[in-house]
Amino acid sequence: MRIGIDLDDVINDLVFKWIECYNKDYNDTLSIEDIKSWDIADYTKIGKDFYKYLGDGKLFKSLSINDGAAKIIERLCKDQEVYIVTANASYNTGVCDDKVNFVKKFMPFFPIKNIIFINNKSLLDLDVLIDDGLHNFEGFKGFKIIFDRPWNQDCDIENSFRMNEWSEMTLVLIQMIKLSIYGK
Repeated sequence: MRIGIDLDDVINDLVFKWIECYNKDYNDTLSIEDIKSWDIADYTKIGKDFYKYLGDGKLFKSLSINDGAAKIIERLCKDQEVYIVTANASYNTGVCDDKVNFVKKFMPFFPIKNIIFINNKSLLDLDVLIDDGLHNFEGFKGFKIIFDRPWNQDCDIENSFRMNEWSEMTLVLIQMIKLSIYGK
């Protein structure tokens, strides 16, 4: 099975740290729970300038890995083809290096050659995609695992499962296998 896993806010805690930096700099009280749609900038005082933080290598160096992610991904890598599929930042190619360094730091077992920088994930030939961005499932033909976040609550996506945390991965994969075998 070929499994693609998004990096930002699925494996790491990007949005939490991103908002933390913004709140500190702009004396705001924005929280993850306040964000109800994909364009986070709409919820800030500074609009699109919010994205400037992504060009700051310090942000990615401050990230941590979500609980259980490394352990589950390492287990999956033993008998599955696993890829990290993450958006590149056309406005700052240094972000790609930051993302690779994050993977090296928190998942030294993960083959760097299996990191794919891509903005249109439907182009990938994967059996499973785990992502928090609903737009990434548009046109994707495989099983969709929605990593639960406040900005992806309103959805009705065919062939999808919702995962709240990494500890639920085994149950979600079992449900997926049952659906593919039994059509239920």
